[in-house]
Amino acid sequence: MPLGEVTRIVRDLGEKSIYRKNMLPVVYVTSDVAGAEESPVYALLQLNKKIAEYIPEGRAAPLEIWNIRQPFSTQLPSMKWDGEWHITYEVFRDLGAAFAVVLVLIYTLVVGWFRSFRAPFIIMAAIPFSLVGILPAHWALGAFFTATSMIGFMAAPGSWCATRSSWSISSSCA
Repeated sequence: MPLGEVTRIVRDLGEKSIYRKNMLPVVYVTSDVAGAEESPVYALLQLNKKIAEYIPEGRAAPLEIWNIRQPFSTQLPSMKWDGEWHITYEVFRDLGAAFAVVLVLIYTLVVGWFRSFRAPFIIMAAIPFSLVGILPAHWALGAFFTATSMIGFMAAPGSWCATRSSWSISSSCA
């Protein structure tokens, strides 16, 4: 049976979808970031400046912009960044906390190895200086500081401290 015998084509406007989050009306705006500004962080910083200049009709102040938390009130229109930005924020937050834990563990291991509380400070003193090399290198190469960069930043002090500790042990044992 031909499809045209059981169907009929009608050109008409479809119903508009109404989106809600937590039972409140929302408007979702989606996009992909590509090109020179591939990381969502850099694009958001530029967009926040433009949005801060926009003043909606009937308001004396610009929209409130929420990057991390939900707006406190739903009475006034506001802007909430979500999606990939929120995931990126959580990854960097968690990696930062993991880095702090790693530094404490490295310190504890070196204290146990050398039986000294001062030796780990001397060995780990170079860790903050790794930023002196990492950040300018990213800038010079035009590379974005991503989660992968942060993992490398976290791995470098551990491997450097392990190498430094073994040098100290071999030189003290010789």
